[in-house]
Amino acid sequence: MGCLIYGIITFLIGVCVANFLGIDARSDEATFVVIICMLIPVIISVIVGLYQGKKEAEEKIERKKQEEIQLAKRAAEIEAEHKAKHEKYLLERERFLNEKAIAETRKAVEEAAKIDPIDKLLEEAKLKTEAMELVYESEVTDENQARAVDGNPDEYLLYQLKNGWMISRYIGFPPEKLIVPNVIDGKRIVAIGPRAFKGTRKLEHVVIPDGIHTICREAFENCAELHTLESGNGLTEIEDAAFYGCPQLTNVQLAPTLVQIGSTFTYSDDSVSPQNCGAFQGTAINSIIIPDCVHRIGNSTFRDCGKLSSIKLSSNIRELPYKLFSNCENLSRISLPRKLITIGRECFENCAKLKSVTVPKGTRHIRSAAFCGCRFTKITLPESLAEIGENFLYNKTLGNNKELVVFCEPGSVAMRFARNHAIKCQPIPHRSTKNKASQAQDPMSK
Repeated sequence: MGCLIYGIITFLIGVCVANFLGIDARSDEATFVVIICMLIPVIISVIVGLYQGKKEAEEKIERKKQEEIQLAKRAAEIEAEHKAKHEKYLLERERFLNEKAIAETRKAVEEAAKIDPIDKLLEEAKLKTEAMELVYESEVTDENQARAVDGNPDEYLLYQLKNGWMISRYIGFPPEKLIVPNVIDGKRIVAIGPRAFKGTRKLEHVVIPDGIHTICREAFENCAELHTLESGNGLTEIEDAAFYGCPQLTNVQLAPTLVQIGSTFTYSDDSVSPQNCGAFQGTAINSIIIPDCVHRIGNSTFRDCGKLSSIKLSSNIRELPYKLFSNCENLSRISLPRKLITIGRECFENCAKLKSVTVPKGTRHIRSAAFCGCRFTKITLPESLAEIGENFLYNKTLGNNKELVVFCEPGSVAMRFARNHAIKCQPIPHRSTKNKASQAQDPMSK
């Protein structure tokens, strides 16, 4: 309806203009005038609309700029607050160390023999200086500089820690062999952060130099061409999934300072998450030595390492956790640590080539399905065992192994378990018995 009224009004205006100009109403010129009169309001409204739209867009851009300025200002304020808190922490720590050192010195001097006042002051000054040096021990020293591997600051993103700096992301073009820097722009690197090198292509050989303490979780995940890892002194921890998804990783040299591999969290049998990936899960390692400095090893560390055939474990490991060697189908021989206390659930699941094992004295727990899928012919279980989980020897394809012999002590938990499950058991042959038997068979011993 509005369009009809608009058309009638503009038409009448056009006729009036034509009459005013003395143009015949039936001529082509009158028609042209009418059309012009009808289009002029449309053109004006379009122009006004475009102008208003442009103005609104400019206002919107201006508002967005103001919001960005406010956000940047707020971020700067937050950063300044964090910096102030960090500086306050350093000052308080320095004061605490100084006060503690002075107090200890004063106490030691008072308890010792009498010392001249000047000597006492000198001793306190010396100890105060040593305490101040402790505060700045994270700075790069001349000794560290001699072993320093400098990195290009344009290739790394860093994150500050309390005792140094961490590589949070590698943004350079990786060579085939990468020596990870332990000094970047004068800053001491102590850790390789989570996902720092994740998915890096063409990376085949990684060297961790002295001074780097931690390789965080997923640090080298999905580096598909990585085949060699060398680690230097100072490395103490390799976290979960650090080398998960590296199917060509075969050569691994662990540092003589390493303390733990994988998660330090001990899962209960009911809360273990199968999605938790181990540090070297799915790699192509065929043999590896875990140095005796290692005290803890995490869940699924060597899970799905189908080529792993031999491994030397640290003698100080007390627990073999959940799925540690699960699906290591070529693992044929292993010597368990002498300080072992617990063998976790499904620890040796589906290690089909593992024919025998001796559980050391002092071991207390074997969780359920610990050796599920292993085709044992014999297993030696100590008298110290207090718990043996259900189906810890069950073979999924053949049922309970009929050829298996359990060597155990009379009256032990192991003996009761074997008899309750109709498994053949025999007493453990002791060394003295073996010696007597050998002497009886050897006529030259008489």
